[in-house]
Amino acid sequence: MIGLLWFDDDPKAGSEAESGECAAVRWYAERFGRQPTRGSRCPGALRVELTVEPASPRVGQEIRITAHFGGSCPPGRVRLRVTEPGGRVFVLSPVDAGGTEWCFVPRLAGEHRISTRTGTGQVAVYVRMPSWEENLAEKLFPGSRPGPGFADAALRILAALSDRERAVLELRCGLRGDPRSLTETGRELGIEIDEVRQAEARALRKMRDPRHCLCDYLR
Repeated sequence: MIGLLWFDDDPKAGSEAESGECAAVRWYAERFGRQPTRGSRCPGALRVELTVEPASPRVGQEIRITAHFGGSCPPGRVRLRVTEPGGRVFVLSPVDAGGTEWCFVPRLAGEHRISTRTGTGQVAVYVRMPSWEENLAEKLFPGSRPGPGFADAALRILAALSDRERAVLELRCGLRGDPRSLTETGRELGIEIDEVRQAEARALRKMRDPRHCLCDYLR
């Protein structure tokens, strides 16, 4: 979605934000014959389009936001506002010197609304819960993603594990509902956290055995 970009209206931003926007302030003064105030905008001067990658992110996966500026007003130090499901709002500062990229890691599933601080230049992204296949692939080989045939191959290997190892992995990866923490898994199975950790480590080590060729089903 495209919208007008407003000057930063954060009173806590101070001289850092003002110095970052000095070019935009000079442009505004020359065009309109007066200095902008907090919350003033450049009518029709600067438009910003926000794009989000990946298009279908999951909880715990880094989201990168890129701004594409148009019009004749140069961008300043723009901060983005992210509204999580449930209404919690937090502010992102750019991660690059040019003030065109931001990133954050979502902790909740659902729609996240991203905009410039005064609500223009908006985009919405739906963050999903990762599937059990994605959770298991990440535990086995960090950074990998499940490919075709991974689920069937993984289930065959899981069936050959001990009852405790299989139960721990199923709970930790989300085969029995939402993924459980170490504490939740131990409480559900009636074992100590160290036992959960050890059982998970043994299970993952067995699943990584090259004889299973599980890595052939990963991307």
